[in-house]
Amino acid sequence: MDENAVKVIVNAGFADYEEKTGLPRHKENLGNFEKLFGLANRGIGIMLACAFFVGIPAALASIIEIVKFVKGHP
Repeated sequence: MDENAVKVIVNAGFADYEEKTGLPRHKENLGNFEKLFGLANRGIGIMLACAFFVGIPAALASIIEIVKFVKGHP
């Protein structure tokens, strides 16, 4: 039995399952993807918030220290 035969058997099994149950596998997959994308969006939002609230003040403090160094203050 080669790979193509296995794919045919597995796909036929999925097709039979979907016909009997009314395609719940696709609905489950869509629900799972919605959850994953929701988590990804929250993660991106948290990273942006951290960058804004931590990164910008840190950058400003660095610029201030560089300006002090250039002017000759200890």
